[in-house]
Amino acid sequence: MYGRFRGDLPRAFALYERLRVPRAALLLGNTRGGSGITLADHPVVVWLRNVLIRAVVGLTGSTPLSYLWAYDTEAEVERAAGKGP
Repeated sequence: MYGRFRGDLPRAFALYERLRVPRAALLLGNTRGGSGITLADHPVVVWLRNVLIRAVVGLTGSTPLSYLWAYDTEAEVERAAGKGP
């Protein structure tokens, strides 16, 4: 897989950007949206945040940002390069 673009840096970087930009935008949006609650120090807000996170984990079986760790880089490269499902 990684030899596909050997010697063709412009094509390799174009694919990299096509994959990186949407994922980075999603992460940035989630970070901006959650920073206030994540950095909260008021006891009631911290308690409410923790209750909500536990509820999300209880309902979905995963943490709110679990999509970050579930990302399959190799599958995405194959798909974006036209070789996958």
